[in-house]
Amino acid sequence: QSNIEITPGYAAELDKGILDISSFDSNEGGWRKGEFHFKSEPFMNVVREIERQYNVVIQCSEIPENALPSVYFTKDVTPLEEVLGQLCKPFNLTFEMGTDNVVILSKIKN
Repeated sequence: QSNIEITPGYAAELDKGILDISSFDSNEGGWRKGEFHFKSEPFMNVVREIERQYNVVIQCSEIPENALPSVYFTKDVTPLEEVLGQLCKPFNLTFEMGTDNVVILSKIKN
């Protein structure tokens, strides 16, 4: 084993035993300021991050097939209702704020 030092502006990723070191623009770290950008991300990945950031549980019985939402929010600035609107509208979903920090997503009934 050898030691590798990762300096600012570089990232390391271990995949199947292979260490890959790459550079990145440290100015793009909006997540450090509570900014979250999702562009064509798997639906449940976005849901899980919203749950973490807003301390809620999101229940969705009908996850849209192949749904890849694009959502942008800034924690502590963007209201949860606005974020849920961004998530739901493109997939014809609605949301209801339940009790105990539970949010229920469902298909809009025609």
